Amino acid sequence: WNKGKAVEAFLDFDKDISRLSDFYKSNGCGMFARYRAFIWRDGDIQPVEHPDKISMESFVGYESQRNKVLLNTKSFIEGKTCNNCLLYGDKGTGKSSTVKAIANEFRKDGLRIVEIPKERLVDFPILVDKIASLPMKFIIFIDDLSFQKQDQSYTTLKAVLEGGLAARPDNALIYATSN
Repeated sequence: WNKGKAVEAFLDFDKDISRLSDFYKSNGCGMFARYRAFIWRDGDIQPVEHPDKISMESFVGYESQRNKVLLNTKSFIEGKTCNNCLLYGDKGTGKSSTVKAIANEFRKDGLRIVEIPKERLVDFPILVDKIASLPMKFIIFIDDLSFQKQDQSYTTLKAVLEGGLAARPDNALIYATSN
């Protein structure tokens, strides 16, 4: 076990328990406090040790489109009406980078990102069960979404978006990219 200096919320928390409560509310605990990005792998949420550090300031162009995603995410964080998003366009226009930058931008507000590969969309109900009761907000990220004829993942995604028995929880939003 490595120990270091305690975060401010833990200093003298016996005098002000609300600081400790606020810390857990915005940062979660365990791996959700330590990491901001995750991937769905082997039937579980695994932390990404070295996530992309891209920021919103690093983009040039497509400001109007990017701002729509930014405002949608802000509404989500604030508990207002928001939508799942499909970012589509030519290769190299920054669709995936936008999603990662937004996750970085709102980390301090309790936003986390979980990437689920398209071929694992059948695991969506398991994933949402694991995050539904957590205090943070999650972007469920499906990168490079494309379908072939008779592709079962299309049917699965359609059921997820339309809300089947395992509906998207209030603390999760789906962002997908496609060319």
